[in-house]
Amino acid sequence: MFRDHGDIHLLVVEDSPTQAEYIRRILLREGYNVTVASDGRAALMAMGDEKFHLIISDIIMPGMGGYDLCRRIREISQIPVVLVTQLFDPEDIVRGLASGADGFIIKPFDPASLLNTVSDMLDEEGAAKVIEDGDLIIAAPNDQTYTITASRKTILRILLSTYATAVNKNMELQEARDELYGVNEQLQEFVEELQQTNDDLSHEVQERQRMERELLDAHRKLQLMTSITHHDIKNQLTVIEGYLELAASNEGAITTQEAITKTREAGRRIERIIELTRDFQEIGTCEPEWLDFTSLVDRGRRMVDLKGVSIITETPGLEVYAEPLLEKVIANIIENSIRHGERVTTIRITMETYSDFLLIHIRDDGVGIPESNKRRIFEQGFGRNTGIGLFLTSKILETCGFAIRECGGADGGACFEIRVPKGLYNLR
Repeated sequence: MFRDHGDIHLLVVEDSPTQAEYIRRILLREGYNVTVASDGRAALMAMGDEKFHLIISDIIMPGMGGYDLCRRIREISQIPVVLVTQLFDPEDIVRGLASGADGFIIKPFDPASLLNTVSDMLDEEGAAKVIEDGDLIIAAPNDQTYTITASRKTILRILLSTYATAVNKNMELQEARDELYGVNEQLQEFVEELQQTNDDLSHEVQERQRMERELLDAHRKLQLMTSITHHDIKNQLTVIEGYLELAASNEGAITTQEAITKTREAGRRIERIIELTRDFQEIGTCEPEWLDFTSLVDRGRRMVDLKGVSIITETPGLEVYAEPLLEKVIANIIENSIRHGERVTTIRITMETYSDFLLIHIRDDGVGIPESNKRRIFEQGFGRNTGIGLFLTSKILETCGFAIRECGGADGGACFEIRVPKGLYNLR
């Protein structure tokens, strides 16, 4: 008896790498020492180099097959040989016995049946379960003894008839399996058709939802632009009409030149409102692209009357994935700082990187923004002019996936902080 499986060296002869690896892994997990040969000739060469306790061989292999290998082994050794067969024909057993095989493993097999066969072939006590005593055969399976007096011819005939029955059953099972495979293929085709139909319906639903979102967005923009143009432009027209009335009166409350100046200012505000509503209408209509942030700042500053204010940009190598309208954001923030900062001389643009996001700071040295107004400055209508510049800024940034807030101190100048998520910025 072997003390443990590690002392047992098995040789697996199989030309299919997949099948050989399958058998090898089963035996390795049980603790056996396993060598694999790809055909009969390779197996004989391995036997010249190593000592094996059991050989497991496929029958059908290129070159030297299992039957020939078994005969060659019997010429030089009594190592037990187990042949692997698909049980297609009773002749397989006869040819196997004639070639000197000691046992058979029937394909397809599971790990348990393979291990049981190997264990039985290696069990020294198992060899004593069948004993020849003259013309008698004494069999002792399950510790119960049976004496068989039938002739060898009768035993072989029973073996073959039993094997033939097993072959027929196996063929019936094979046919049933083939039918099941056919049904499974039809079901698979049906499932694929259903999946395709479901994908088509899902695509249609998504497309409809997208169109509904776009329609709602367009409706919201239309309502908002109507509100802006109606409310703000009407206010400016009222201002123009009021100054013209004062200039036309004889009361001398305002000079004609003053009325013209105020009227021109109101006209410029109307023009600004029209430009901003046009920009708002373009939000979401352009495809985002990778933009050099320093170039964005340069284009944005050219849209504004800087009035001598210095713009310092410290964002080397920064690229952002956004709509080209982002330059309007920069312009609006710079213009807001200059208009409301009162004493602004410098606007500095810097950046800070974190693990999941990047912060862009646009900081001025003006009077700052009171704490009570920090949240409201991004609301539509809040402010001393049109009240839609910073509102438009927040909407453009929202469309790009960014966020903005004001985080400056009340006495330390305004600071607009733009938060850019990871994946929407790049540092070259």
